[in-house]
Amino acid sequence: MSLRVVMVVDRFPNEPFLAKQVAALLARSVDVDVLCQIADDDSDAWSHLDRAAMRGRVHPWPDRGRPAALVAAATGTAVGGLRRRRLALARPLAKAILAERRRTVGDRHPLDRHLLDRHLLGRILFDLRVVALDPDVVHFQFGDLARARTHVADAVDAGFSSSFRGYDLAYAGLDDAGFYDHLWPALDGAHTLGCDLVAVAGRRGAPPDLAWTIIPPAVDVDRFTPPDRAGRGAAADDELRLLSVGRLHWKKGLVDGLVAVAHLRDEGRRIRYRLVGDGPAEEQLRWTIADLGLERSVELLGRGDADEVDRQLAWADAFLHPSHSEGFANAVLEAQAMALPVVCTDAEGLRENVVDGETGIVVPRRQPVALADALRRLDDEPDLRLTLGLAGRRRVVERFDLDAQTDAFVDYFERVAERGGRR
Repeated sequence: MSLRVVMVVDRFPNEPFLAKQVAALLARSVDVDVLCQIADDDSDAWSHLDRAAMRGRVHPWPDRGRPAALVAAATGTAVGGLRRRRLALARPLAKAILAERRRTVGDRHPLDRHLLDRHLLGRILFDLRVVALDPDVVHFQFGDLARARTHVADAVDAGFSSSFRGYDLAYAGLDDAGFYDHLWPALDGAHTLGCDLVAVAGRRGAPPDLAWTIIPPAVDVDRFTPPDRAGRGAAADDELRLLSVGRLHWKKGLVDGLVAVAHLRDEGRRIRYRLVGDGPAEEQLRWTIADLGLERSVELLGRGDADEVDRQLAWADAFLHPSHSEGFANAVLEAQAMALPVVCTDAEGLRENVVDGETGIVVPRRQPVALADALRRLDDEPDLRLTLGLAGRRRVVERFDLDAQTDAFVDYFERVAERGGRR
């Protein structure tokens, strides 16, 4: 019998890593459905999925201010579940309502005031959708999503699990000391990207005996073809080409990267720095570029598709990732797959992603001078750039294989389903 997994996300398929994970699991005959707030039909991440194979598997929930639409959507899902799995409608509906009642008026967990609002119908019908899909595992892709749904563990005969990917441990809910207190005991499985994030979870109240499964990100190395950089940078007047890829967000520390580039520019070095991505920090970055007089050295290229990112990775001499907070950073893995040396901070998972002195240079967070020192060294030593870059690609090939990651997730979900069955 096929393993059935319901994944819960805010938006699908917002991130390429999520689209790739779903595609890989389907290829292994894992039956995957996605519940999401928003189904993004125009997302670039669809390039990693077979739309025909995903037909009927993505279930967005409609505007909670439209009860009729909610009822129609939930009824349609329930009927589909009935047809496929012969469930009795009364049973899932009763279980969903009772579980919701326990959560909102019972004394099992601390009450979250912002959840006790007019959206009760939307929450009940969300739960009905989960039950109608009859999963073996209900898996939330981020911890802050799972904490609002701990009652689902009682509403369905399935394993209840969550991934913790960085922001949900590093800064989500920091104003609430008990933000995850009622989530930890509800979990049949907890997945994260590295040992550093397990330590952060411990500081957020995770019990020492929680069974973590560490599965880092992975990349398809075969789709990255590094250019021949052996002759680049040999002339003293050649510019150093730097690249950053990612969302323009405060946590990426990109202002520190700009300050570091300004230090090198002030020394008379020729630096060309390109940033690929968009996001809420764009205005701040444009102001900083103008304030530091970097208009001739820095380019904001906007959001690029996978092909554009590949072109920029081939153009660059080094990859700069000055994050203040980072779960692991798929973009850094892809840079190493393209044989680029990485200069990054020691933010959370980056210390496990990049080996200092072997595949790149790792410096403390929030220290632009340290970033400048590392970039200066790469500018002065072209051979070091080549050595670090080639070592980075070898490490990605050996340790971050996509097939091995999929094997690990299948094994993880099977164990979660078994624990859920025992519960």
